[in-house]
Amino acid sequence: MPRTLTDRSSQGSASDRSPAAIEVVACDGSDITPIVVAAQGLQAAVRQSGTVEAWIEQTARSASDPAAVPPEVVILVASADRMVQQRWISRAAAAAPTSLVVAALIDTTLDHAMSVVSHGARGLLALPNPGERLTHHLREILETALRCQAEHHAIFRHRRGLGTLTAAENDVLGGMLAGMPNKQIAQRLTIGLRTVELRRSKIMKKMKAKSLAQLISYITLAQRHGC
Repeated sequence: MPRTLTDRSSQGSASDRSPAAIEVVACDGSDITPIVVAAQGLQAAVRQSGTVEAWIEQTARSASDPAAVPPEVVILVASADRMVQQRWISRAAAAAPTSLVVAALIDTTLDHAMSVVSHGARGLLALPNPGERLTHHLREILETALRCQAEHHAIFRHRRGLGTLTAAENDVLGGMLAGMPNKQIAQRLTIGLRTVELRRSKIMKKMKAKSLAQLISYITLAQRHGC
């Protein structure tokens, strides 16, 4: 029986840890059953999508839901030629920039693998593949995702916080990041000092930051693409 996965890098008890969430996308109608079965055997939380377009649309709708978190791993299943021609890898990476995008190729050659990696794939699975070998390769991918899970969620959370800032708040934020005192920001933007203070307070609240140093660290993390 395949061993299950836990996030060994996270603090807290095993009951506090979450399984890796995986989205398996049948890009061109390819059979995704072997991957789904292997992932479920590793006790991953598995979702399935019939097309890349459907998954991207669902991901876009979820962007406004505070409770929705992108999957740690997105596995695209297709032929290598179609994967490259349709730019599925780059589109998936753009839709879920904090996710680990993996290409499961049904016609893998060295040239195919190099081409897909050059388009942004951060993992590869070969199909067809004996069950035990597929499970082994998938386990390695999931263990990487689990090691990065806490950072993955933090990136998404801070990126979402940045997305709630108004244009006026972003103007003030620019001054804050440049090290300007409130009075200088007010002069630069030709607004009142009290207005700067109020916008600054809203920025800190939306980003859930308790200090400027913490705010900067959150913004830096939000700009990362995962570990």
